[in-house]
Amino acid sequence: MKILVIGCGKMGSVIAWDLCRYEAVESVGLVDTYSPSLKRATAWIQDTRVTTHLLGSNFREQLIELMKSYDVGIGALPMIKQTNQLIEMAIEAKMNFVDIYGEYYRRPNESYLEGFNIPPDITGEAYGEMLHQQAMDKDITILCCMGFAPGLSNMTLGYGIAQMDKAYTAIARVGGIPDINVADKYPMKYMVTWCWDQAIDSAMDKTRILKDGTFQYVDAMREYELFCFKEFGKDLELEAFITPGMESFLFTRPKLESCYEKTIRWPGYKDSMSFLKSCGFFDMTPIKVNDRNIVPREVAARIMEPELAPKNGDVDVSIMWNTVTGEKDGKFSQIDYYMWVDSDTDHNISSMARATAFPASISAVLMGSGKFISRGIVSPEDAFDKALYKSMLDELETKGVVIKESAA
Repeated sequence: MKILVIGCGKMGSVIAWDLCRYEAVESVGLVDTYSPSLKRATAWIQDTRVTTHLLGSNFREQLIELMKSYDVGIGALPMIKQTNQLIEMAIEAKMNFVDIYGEYYRRPNESYLEGFNIPPDITGEAYGEMLHQQAMDKDITILCCMGFAPGLSNMTLGYGIAQMDKAYTAIARVGGIPDINVADKYPMKYMVTWCWDQAIDSAMDKTRILKDGTFQYVDAMREYELFCFKEFGKDLELEAFITPGMESFLFTRPKLESCYEKTIRWPGYKDSMSFLKSCGFFDMTPIKVNDRNIVPREVAARIMEPELAPKNGDVDVSIMWNTVTGEKDGKFSQIDYYMWVDSDTDHNISSMARATAFPASISAVLMGSGKFISRGIVSPEDAFDKALYKSMLDELETKGVVIKESAA
């Protein structure tokens, strides 16, 4: 099979590297608009099956034609505008597609419609349904939100819900943090492993959740909890709080009483971000400083980012604790899913890249093998039946990513 990876950053390069571990993958296309990124990735991957494609700034038609020469595509871009465009292009090219971004394109968030070619007389929801129907008509699968979170979080919670006679709640707790041995070197005990601007967004944006049987918009960083993680031989105190995520569940599992995602951090992060937020450091409204207009967030983000970037030799970990509650055989039941992923120091791959890239690469290989039955735009909680779920977990385990289920 031939697989095209669009985006050659921290996640895309690892996705391409992992695809080269499969004999069934005869070629891997690696796409970017920045030549040094492509050169750096190919030098690291070192596999003759990798072909690079450098695109210009106005790449729509060029990329659509390129998509037609591959069996499966994977979107690994960090910006929602670009990713929205990829979904449209994949459908036009009649290409099966996996995307790691956190948007459920059948029900796109009305606040993030930039990049879609939406006619002026229809809503974002109607346009999402139109895209879904176009994908159905072309007999292709668009698997969105398939990384770590969303992705593995959706898949495990969806599987847990399916085991209940009646599910009540589905709560995801997910996050990436610096390893305990280096955490004190970083402000807020936080290390940027993907995109700092997205981390700021998650602290600023209101998010849609299901709470007590109703749809609600709540401020980020609510529902704070301090907990002890004791799986995989660990005994660590961590914190968690609501951030945007898992919005697909609002539409795929609307009968739940409560459903939302929380971000895991070392204790103290939430208080620090709340302080910065309340002081206006993340405001987008320009202010005048010495007769010059500046945007506080742009200045603060660029000042903080280098201090939060991984220092040479420091590693991160990725953690998941998801909980489903409900009724089984007339009794209350709870299922928990746990994951702890270390960095791969032998291949210089961060924990976050392993937890995010591997689910996408595995999904693409399964898709290229004809294993996915669902067509149209599908979310992880709907795409993985029992057989596919087992295939994903088994394959993840071969890569050192273990998901543990505990039922009570």
